[in-house]
Amino acid sequence: MTTNEKPLRIVLGDLTHTTAGRQSYMMPLGIGFIGSYALSRVGADNADVRLFATPEEVLNAIDTWRPHVLGLANYCWNTAVAMRVLRYAKEQKPDMVCLGGGPEFPHLRDVHSYMAERPYLDFYAYKEGEDAFAELVEKISGGAGLAELKREPQTGMMAVNPDTGKLVIGAEAPRIMDMDTIPSPYLSGMMDPFFNEMYAPALETARGCPFTCTFCVQGDAWWRKIAKFSTDRIRDELIYMGKKMAQHPGIELGIYDSNFGMYKRDEEIGEHIRNLQNIYGWPDAINTATGKGNWDRIIQIANRVRHAFTVGCSVQSMDDTTLEAISRKNMPMPLYRKVVAEIKSRGGRALAETIVPLPEETKESFFEGLRKLSNAGIETFIPHTTMMLKGTELASPETRSKYEMVTRFRVLPKQFGDYRGEKCFEIEEVCISTNTMSFDEYLDCRGFAWVCAMLSDKQYDPLCLLAEEAGIDLYDWAYAVWRLITTEDTEITPVYDSFIQEMRDELFLSEGDIYDFFADDENYRKLVSGEFGGNLTRKYLAMVALEKFGPLLELAGRPLQAHFGASGCLMRDIQKWMLMTRDVGAAIRDERYFARVEFLELSFDVDTWHLQPNGARKPLTEFNRPVRYRIAVDGDRMETVLNSQRALHGRNINDLAASLMTNSRRSPDLWRTCKLVEIVETGS
Repeated sequence: MTTNEKPLRIVLGDLTHTTAGRQSYMMPLGIGFIGSYALSRVGADNADVRLFATPEEVLNAIDTWRPHVLGLANYCWNTAVAMRVLRYAKEQKPDMVCLGGGPEFPHLRDVHSYMAERPYLDFYAYKEGEDAFAELVEKISGGAGLAELKREPQTGMMAVNPDTGKLVIGAEAPRIMDMDTIPSPYLSGMMDPFFNEMYAPALETARGCPFTCTFCVQGDAWWRKIAKFSTDRIRDELIYMGKKMAQHPGIELGIYDSNFGMYKRDEEIGEHIRNLQNIYGWPDAINTATGKGNWDRIIQIANRVRHAFTVGCSVQSMDDTTLEAISRKNMPMPLYRKVVAEIKSRGGRALAETIVPLPEETKESFFEGLRKLSNAGIETFIPHTTMMLKGTELASPETRSKYEMVTRFRVLPKQFGDYRGEKCFEIEEVCISTNTMSFDEYLDCRGFAWVCAMLSDKQYDPLCLLAEEAGIDLYDWAYAVWRLITTEDTEITPVYDSFIQEMRDELFLSEGDIYDFFADDENYRKLVSGEFGGNLTRKYLAMVALEKFGPLLELAGRPLQAHFGASGCLMRDIQKWMLMTRDVGAAIRDERYFARVEFLELSFDVDTWHLQPNGARKPLTEFNRPVRYRIAVDGDRMETVLNSQRALHGRNINDLAASLMTNSRRSPDLWRTCKLVEIVETGS
């Protein structure tokens, strides 16, 4: 291709599948940076850049706008659709320059085969993409032909020479350390099409990560230095977002940093966010990854923004041998307990993420890790299966061999679709066993972690408080519930068994086996409908919340009941109160719920007990007085929450429940109000 057409038509996409609802709802900020930086280099007169977030939009642009250049982001959640769209583009317009960029890229030893197997992929931008893409666009705008460009090394790009078939690797593009040289795609208006109720604004304040975790693409030394946007620019972007989001307070703000809150200037950014909350009522929720150090500062920032984000203590493992194997350090346990206690004392909530199976982890060490986290006061557990991300040290042949890692393949939740008559699936490779953990032990770990995640939801806080009053270790309580589920025929047992069985069923020996399986129309229908696949932890948490809240309350109360002896009515009262006020499933599945006003009579004043400040709590046994409550609902508040979640996640009731069940901030918005209307005096 050689073109002298002006302006150069450029399409950039960070694609999200929409067939079964969107899994990602953040604005495509990364391609916004790529586009704005390219425009700053070539000028708006020489290039017209358009951004898209769905495959359908890009495919239509290819058909109707006929771009000269197509660049697509390549992440583990959209690599298959990106390659499908690039191939379609090449079929329709062979002289279109087609390129990809992003972290879903193999080790150097495998790059040639990766590129050779994708002849429609003219270039791949490795490492940071802004400078590499801008330089390529400059050359295309200047009249350079496609074949000519592929023959010669291009800065920050890889290509296959069309004459020799050999891999051509350009020199690394230098890291952009002065991030303000990338013009803001917000302040320029480039992101304006995404300001609607379908997308959440995304912010990047810093790029890079100082840590070396082997399972993470940012564990590479190239990303070690931290490059930052100026606080003045961040402030201006936040104000711009706030003005546009004032009508959508329920939609969150995403912060893309790897370690937000870890740096001194993050305090100032937190202050800017609080000002938005005061002026525009937005954001009331922030989706971010908090840092792994400077915890006092992180907690202060969380407090400053009204705990709009949950402080994430992403430990991954609590086993020292495992941590050494993955080049990671966690804070010492005494400090960890202090941090969690401080978070809770300020009204925040502490979250812990774990990954299983990791090298050197055993079933025993994983369970013991959950005990440590529980004893430290962690309230929310998020378990993950080990992903073998391309280009990471963990996914290297050497690491796989050393730890005898057995892997399988599965479809990412909601990440699939049919595009121009061809099915497309995002597939992840996951580890299911190692030389220290069998597959069955892995399933036990996932199953127990699921029970811990379920009981750590805010809905069940009263039972946790009751356990603490009885001197019952919360880990022992969760373990007892898990044992009841797995050894007895409870109402939760079939749900748990289905969860475990579906974890088995979702695994395939190869990517080809996945395509073969879903070539069957009935199997594909089940995938689209959610009968098969999805985020299984979220799916089965939602299933319990929607249909089994009462039975779970009864089951979770059994290990506690023995500690209260004759006070059996105490447990029954707390369960009745929770069922009447906290059954989020009822709010989601039955709109008539909004209109109901009911009265609840109990022997214990559970509501007053529960509302006590943490520092001066009295046990429930001291609230032994007959009471009558009025149970009602704030319909407007509930509708606001549900509508914002429907906009982001679709109207599928299971997806809606899953999004709410895994977002502990949202559950209280769907609880019914409880008002004490009468204390019945003894003997009256």
